[in-house]
Amino acid sequence: MGRYSVNIVGEANYQPACRAQRPGDPVQLRHEPGNRFDPRAVQAVDALGRVIGYLPRGSWLARLIIDEGAAVPACV
Repeated sequence: MGRYSVNIVGEANYQPACRAQRPGDPVQLRHEPGNRFDPRAVQAVDALGRVIGYLPRGSWLARLIIDEGAAVPACV
């Protein structure tokens, strides 16, 4: 599998966690089915469990994670 750059959204709401990130820090991308705004939301979570943002709604990567159950390694 290749490397791809993707943007996250909503990071303005998570600035303390975002400011703590450094290039190469691991990020977990996980489906958040209980999200009241979007049941297909995919969170970007740092190694300490802090949300740093979300994949954009309808992104190809979110579909891969949710619909195909892919575990996608990610980093800042």
